[in-house]
Amino acid sequence: MKLLTTLSLIAFTSAAGTVNAANETAQFVSSVKRAPVIDGVSTEKEWPASEWRNIDFAIIGKLPEADDFSGRYRLLWDKDYLYLNVQVNDNVLFDAHPNPLHKYWDDDCVEIFIDEDASGGEHLNNFNAFAYHIALDGNVADIGPEKANGDTNFILLNEHVNNAWTRSQTSPYTTNWEVSIELHNDTFLLEKTSKSSRVSLHTNKEIGFRTGSNVDTTIL
Repeated sequence: MKLLTTLSLIAFTSAAGTVNAANETAQFVSSVKRAPVIDGVSTEKEWPASEWRNIDFAIIGKLPEADDFSGRYRLLWDKDYLYLNVQVNDNVLFDAHPNPLHKYWDDDCVEIFIDEDASGGEHLNNFNAFAYHIALDGNVADIGPEKANGDTNFILLNEHVNNAWTRSQTSPYTTNWEVSIELHNDTFLLEKTSKSSRVSLHTNKEIGFRTGSNVDTTIL
């Protein structure tokens, strides 16, 4: 398994691109008036206004050769959702575990890391940030607070993320993901049924963001 990713602070701008954010190193993301349809096709006229960025940094393992893997992504937003379009060229799609909470990190998936207030810090067993792992079957896994006995608490957060993908029928057989993501702050609790932790997006808001792809290489 290899994890290929990109890391960025992102700031939300108006559709016209007006920016007043203090952090000049942020990646600026344009808003949309009409939400993209999450169907894995991404033919909406809003997407071309968003700049493609490469997925070209390896956190685990080495960066594969281009004929093994390449990827890119782009973003849009409205007050309700962050929208993500990821395109991956991978010579193998692999998902060995039908249980969405069993070793999901070993399967091919899209990963999305969101730190809603860009505060940084540790987030493994809390909701200071979210690490969504989107499997090929659409399930969205993360790690929650430890169980009472100290065991790791693998959880599904499907209600936070809507996703769909399609794959082209011609070489290089690009997998095209579309994703809409609710943003939640660190008050999120698994036991709560309310949406009190949900955060609306607005111009000049900054969040910590990373997206990438788990690439299984064990069967190549």
